[in-house]
Amino acid sequence: MSVNMETLRTWVRDADSRPAGSGGGTEARAARQARKTHLLKEIREIRAEHRDAYGALRVHAELRGVGHTVNRRRVATLMRKHGTVGYHPRRKKHTTNPDRLAPPAPDLVQRGFTAADLDERWCGDIT
Repeated sequence: MSVNMETLRTWVRDADSRPAGSGGGTEARAARQARKTHLLKEIREIRAEHRDAYGALRVHAELRGVGHTVNRRRVATLMRKHGTVGYHPRRKKHTTNPDRLAPPAPDLVQRGFTAADLDERWCGDIT
């Protein structure tokens, strides 16, 4: 039998509040929904505090720092379901940084790329 570990932990934690013999009634569902709503409010406050730049990992770390015991995947799931994502800055790709003080390479072919015989001149382009 495969059971989600977070579901199992929630079920065990809420065992005191369930009536005997019930598998989780409307009260338990309402309590879960209230916890989820409160957690989502906390997530939105943390993101607003940091100008919507934080993703699930940083929001989870902030929640843990405040004292909430919440799973990182639960934070990621709530953020994904409500369409909130972190800011992903795209860094400029640096390919070649030329040395401005170095002399240019000599032009050994003198810009003449035609050859009278085979294997007389070879050239290539590395761009």
